[in-house]
Amino acid sequence: MKSFRKVLALALSALLLLSLAACGGSNEEVVDPVPEDASGNEVWVMTAGEQPFANVETLQSETYEDGTYYYEDMAEDGLIKVVNTVQPRDFSAEDTEAYLLDCALALGEADADSLVSFEANEAYTQQMTFPVYVATYTTGENEDTREWTVFAMDTDLYTYLYGISVTMDAAEDMRDSMQDVFASLHLAEPA
Repeated sequence: MKSFRKVLALALSALLLLSLAACGGSNEEVVDPVPEDASGNEVWVMTAGEQPFANVETLQSETYEDGTYYYEDMAEDGLIKVVNTVQPRDFSAEDTEAYLLDCALALGEADADSLVSFEANEAYTQQMTFPVYVATYTTGENEDTREWTVFAMDTDLYTYLYGISVTMDAAEDMRDSMQDVFASLHLAEPA
């Protein structure tokens, strides 16, 4: 009788395990759907963690149906402006470097004549595991001149841009802070 109970208990245990496997049961947490592009790819968010600058107000915050976004913030004193955006990658662009330069310049509505520097950044490339370039350029004239520094990255499907614009009076003092922000950037799964 004892051996019958053992066999029955083993058979019921095996049956329970098989039925769970057959219906796809698991202990995985169920997660709400995240923004996806038309082909079902998740669009991750570039973030530096918490807001890197104090007394910032949102000027524009747009999240689009395909999961891409455009966020623009400015410090209350107007010294610092931050733009964080992702857009679908332009697959017609043959030269990634030229494409990222054009995207970086477009962020501040600048032209190539205002370019101070544009270079690949090996440390940020290793950090992000995608090629990263940093562009620095100026916009405006006289007392309205601003210096832009833009972190530009192309993934397989998206182009990420994180630009920081400062007044020329604050530019030299802010360079280390901007590099600290860029060093903390990472891609995060959408909430």
